[in-house]
Amino acid sequence: MGSEKLLRAIVAILVILILFTGLFVILKQQVIPVMEQYQNLKYSYERLKEEYSSLADQLFSIEQGYKKLEGEYKNLRQMYLQLEETMRI
Repeated sequence: MGSEKLLRAIVAILVILILFTGLFVILKQQVIPVMEQYQNLKYSYERLKEEYSSLADQLFSIEQGYKKLEGEYKNLRQMYLQLEETMRI
């Protein structure tokens, strides 16, 4: 009777191991696509981060150019108004 209980315990442990092995295989099959998606998202994030940095640099450059043009416009307008005033005299 003692050996029968031991045999049942061993069989139960083997069944549990087989179930866990099957579960592990199923989880592994689900994890691999998730890891691939993660790597794709990580790559996309890095690419977007670089693109954002480049666009931020371009925006800064454009803003600097705009400020310069705005200053030149104000100077030219002031010169025009002065010229116009002198022409009236």
